[in-house]
Amino acid sequence: MTFVAGVSGFRSLWMVADRRLSVPGRTPIDDARKMIFLETTDGTAILGYTGLGATIRGTEPSDWMNATLRGVNLPLEQCLGFLSRAMYDQLPVHLARIPKSATPAHTIVINAICNKEPRVYSIDMVLSKDRKKVEAFRYAKHAFQVGGRILRTPPRLIFGGSGAISLLAGKVRWDWRFLQRLIRAHDRGLIHSLTVADELAKLNFAVHQATSDKSVGPRCIIAWRMGKKAKFGSAHQCYNGIMRENVTIAVPTIAQGMDVMAIMAALLPPNWPSIKPTDLINRSAEDIIRMNTALSQVPTKPDTRLR
Repeated sequence: MTFVAGVSGFRSLWMVADRRLSVPGRTPIDDARKMIFLETTDGTAILGYTGLGATIRGTEPSDWMNATLRGVNLPLEQCLGFLSRAMYDQLPVHLARIPKSATPAHTIVINAICNKEPRVYSIDMVLSKDRKKVEAFRYAKHAFQVGGRILRTPPRLIFGGSGAISLLAGKVRWDWRFLQRLIRAHDRGLIHSLTVADELAKLNFAVHQATSDKSVGPRCIIAWRMGKKAKFGSAHQCYNGIMRENVTIAVPTIAQGMDVMAIMAALLPPNWPSIKPTDLINRSAEDIIRMNTALSQVPTKPDTRLR
């Protein structure tokens, strides 16, 4: 399993996801990317997930979600609906193969700013005990209800995974109100984004320590996305425990149907981390030909098959 939590401010979105891929009887690997970024015609969102960490062939759901949403230039809720249909079609056969000791379930949690308002969604799937059929499935937008009346203010927190069980059981000491105050101060431009990210890393590390089966790893990714009029920009940061890691990791990103990672891979030369910035401006004729050829080969259509 895993731990993923999405937190929404009025001008910002935050998500923390641990990086552990664990299989009973094997040494866990802490290098997964359990989230993707989605920019649509009407908003921005972070999608994280818990359940299936990777297929037998090693495909991470983040890469599959990226390929599925590639070329889908629709409003946010329609994009999520497209993803939910693909999930219903493709995930059952892979969930059925996960170890018998694990629950055959998968959840995608989404926090978003859509049409200038915070929103929270989830897509959930659970297989039957014999793993031969889908027992429960839903794609839902979450909201508070009082006396049957839906409030305009959406939930500010959504989480999932085995780490969430530790959190709900009271095994983790954390101050939700303090985190809210930090995000409000950040959205007013009073503190830096990394201050909020540090606090979320502390939460992940506390969940890691409190989860007895060690299905939640100490390493994590903290990501944030900003609405309009925000002082700070969008970014993400890797952590090992509560310490920031000086590593570069590419998180799958779809911007109005365009595969940003694939486009960047085509634009940058193979040795780009080791070259000077001026070399990116003064490109040779051969490099421009290579770049144009690579751009022409960037996929532009959805690929919903999970391999």
